[in-house]
Amino acid sequence: MTAGDPPQLARYLVLADSVIVEIERLAAGASVFLRSGYRTSERDRVMVALACKADGSFRALIEDCRAGRGEAMHHLKTMAEIFIYFYAVVADDTDKTANAIIAECVAEQHARRHRRLEPGSLEQLNWEEFRDEFRREAAKIGDLARLAETHGTELWYARVYQLACQSAHLGDLLEWMPDDDWQLLVGEAAIAKTGQWKLRLAISYAIEIVLGLLDTIMQINIAGLRVDTSSFRAELSAIREARTT
Repeated sequence: MTAGDPPQLARYLVLADSVIVEIERLAAGASVFLRSGYRTSERDRVMVALACKADGSFRALIEDCRAGRGEAMHHLKTMAEIFIYFYAVVADDTDKTANAIIAECVAEQHARRHRRLEPGSLEQLNWEEFRDEFRREAAKIGDLARLAETHGTELWYARVYQLACQSAHLGDLLEWMPDDDWQLLVGEAAIAKTGQWKLRLAISYAIEIVLGLLDTIMQINIAGLRVDTSSFRAELSAIREARTT
């Protein structure tokens, strides 16, 4: 964060940094608990993996916002996707949904590796066997929109995931068109016209997603870990209200 940051963005960045401190404290406590001999299920492992991936995307989004990069919206898209998957896993007390997500992950990895592997090689056959094993044991996860609708996160899909997708692709193309003076939008001019609202939107929703994940983790964890998000939510609301006044 620099002295030149707009006031609202600066406040979002300070809040995000404070949330990161709590995440690190929570992660340290969770690591101690997991090392104590607790026997994890596939559901546990997938939830932990999703939470850690969300943290990584959150940190990357913060750095993009700090540097004034519109790529923050790409990380918001990832966080919204993780949010929907996380709630789907939480809603299923069995390993079924967790295994379905692993199956999708393995299939994606296989598709990437398949192009580089020699046809019929032992490595290729091992990957195919690994992929098919999970597919046999898990129901297909389905598309993200249907998953969101099934588990009550459809508003997040429509409000955040699709919004971030539009910005990441061509949905915001009109915003890049020059005005009548034909000043091309590159460098600082682009950030000044199109960048700041994206940064504020990205970090605002990202903080809300992380707080939602933390609240859910507090409800389901058996390690006695506690994080009070009420003060974070109050500050998030205050920043949003200040932006509209």
